[in-house]
Order: sequence, then C-alpha cells, then structure tokens
Amino acid sequence: MSKIKKGDYLYHKREGIMLVEDITSETFGDEVKKFLVLRLPYSFESITMMVPLDQQDLFREPRTPKEMDKVIPSFKSYENLWIIDNKTRKESFNTIIDSDDTYKIHCIAKTIQEKRNELSLLKKPLPLQDVKILDLCLKLIKEEIAFAYKLDINSVEDFINTKLGF
Repeated sequence: MSKIKKGDYLYHKREGIMLVEDITSETFGDEVKKFLVLRLPYSFESITMMVPLDQQDLFREPRTPKEMDKVIPSFKSYENLWIIDNKTRKESFNTIIDSDDTYKIHCIAKTIQEKRNELSLLKKPLPLQDVKILDLCLKLIKEEIAFAYKLDINSVEDFINTKLGF
C-alpha cells in the first residue's frame, strides 16, 4: 500500500471503508506513537477512531470498479458454509472475514440468509452471533461496492442485481 495521507480512503477488514481524517502522534512515557484518525463515512453515527500507524496490515486500498467487476459475477452462485456447531461456525466465519475474500464473505452472507429463512419457517430465531456476522458481511460488501462505483449505500443491492442480470 502506498504512503497513507490525510484524505485517503482505506478498507479495514472489520470496519469497511474508512476516511483518513488526520495522522497524529501521541506520547506514552518516552515513546511517541503515530496514529491514523479515521472516520467511518457510511456510518449513520459520526464515528471516529484512532488506529496505530504500525497496524497497516488491517488495511488495504479499496477495490476499484475494474477489480469489483471481476468479483461481482461470482455472486451468482455461492458455497453453503453452514457448520452446525455454533462455536466452530463463529470461528470459521471470523477466519474467512479476516482473510478479506469478498466471494467467501458473500458466501457467509448467503448461507446465513438461507439459514434465517429456514428457521423462520420453523418459527425459530437465528442465533444472535449469526445476525451480527450477517450484518458485518453485508456492511463490508455494500460499503466497498458503494465506494468503488460511487453509489448511495442503499442502492447497492439493486446495482448488484442489475450487474447479475436479475
């Protein structure tokens, strides 16, 4: 990744698209540490966070429209990733999210949506851990697509469906 500067947009594996509002230094005893001051531009709330500059492995440059054009067609199908054991499923899903594989993140979202539909027919709720993971996966996918194509976040699903010919 090129040198990060104020005004850059970054993609965080757990937070989605972030705007670099500032780069600042904080002193801890004798040590001076640099931090990125980041804002989540797609958040309904004005959320700002500070992340140590040395944690750049959590970030990458957002994908371009050309890169997303290669990913979106893979959304036509998906691999069901459901694991019966809650703990194992949560660990597996979190590992996939941390791998930053957009197709697999899409597979998690589709898998959980399918399970939610199945459970609703039985009048059973989706486990809360899966609700949270589904929300995160949808957020990550929607934000990156909205950013790449300069779309309103609320129009991303229609955009994907159009791209896929639905």
